Amino acid sequence: MAEDLLFIEPDENLSAALSVYIRRQQFDVRTAGTADAAHEHLKNHIPDVVLANPDLPDYDGTQLLLDFKGRHAS
Repeated sequence: MAEDLLFIEPDENLSAALSVYIRRQQFDVRTAGTADAAHEHLKNHIPDVVLANPDLPDYDGTQLLLDFKGRHAS
C-alpha cells in the first residue's frame, strides 16, 4: 500500500514535475501551493509524509512543518 505524501510547493511547474517523480516512488501525492491550502488538506487527512518549500508565499514552510509536528506528534 502506498504512503500518503503532502507536497507544499508554490511553483506549479515544479510541483507537477516532482509529483510525477514522487508517485513513481509509490507515494500517493497531494499538493498544496500555500500554507493555507496545506492547512485545508490537513484538516481532513493526516499524511504519512509532508514536504514543504521553506519559502511559501503566505508562511514560513519550516515553521509550518514544526507547527504540524507539534499538533500531530505521535
